[in-house]
Amino acid sequence: MDKIACSTEEWCVIGGLAANAFVTTNTAAASAALTWMILSRLREGEPSTLGTITGDIAGLAPRRRFRIAFAAAIAIGIGAGIVCYFAVRMKKNMNDPLDVWGVHGISGMLGTLAVGIFASVAVL
Repeated sequence: MDKIACSTEEWCVIGGLAANAFVTTNTAAASAALTWMILSRLREGEPSTLGTITGDIAGLAPRRRFRIAFAAAIAIGIGAGIVCYFAVRMKKNMNDPLDVWGVHGISGMLGTLAVGIFASVAVL
C-alpha cells in the first residue's frame, strides 16, 4: 500500500482522524436509522419517515469523539436503534413530545458505555 504524500506527518494523522470520524459517525447513524425502520415495520406494520429520522438522530448521539473501528460503529448504531426505539415506546406518563429523553438521553448514556467498550487508539 502506498503512503499518502503529505507535507508533514502531522497532517497525514489529522486527515486520517477526520476520515475515521466522518465514516464511523455516518455509519452509526445509518445503521441506527435502518434498525429503527426495521423495528417499526415489524411492530407497527409500516415504517415512518419521522421514525427513521429519529433513529438516525439516535445513532448520532452515542457516537462521541473517540476513535472506533468500522464494525464498532455498526454495533453502536444497531444498539442505539434498538434501545432508543423501545425507550421512546415505553414512556407512558412523561411529557416529552419531541422524544428528547428516549433519543438523546438514552443514546447519550449508551455512548458513555460505548466509550469504554469500543474506544481504540490503534484504529489508525
